[in-house]
Amino acid sequence: MIVNNSAGLKTLLLLLFLPFLLKSVTPSSAGACQCNRRKPPCEAFPLASTVFIGRVIDSAERKTETDSDGNERTYDVGIIRF
Repeated sequence: MIVNNSAGLKTLLLLLFLPFLLKSVTPSSAGACQCNRRKPPCEAFPLASTVFIGRVIDSAERKTETDSDGNERTYDVGIIRF
């Protein structure tokens, strides 16, 4: 494909770089579960760039898992309201 005018060249460049532009401006995912925390929240707080404080008031479903030591952990999954 040969582009003969500047408007066509601009369009071609935009189409080539559009995926990179969209990736750089879209937000990344936020994980709600930090099961393998390296520090307790009180120690990590001053190091965090963003902090969310909230309480789960409702969830679509609850899931219970048992670890290798026999300890049960129940947590909310699906749609969660804070």
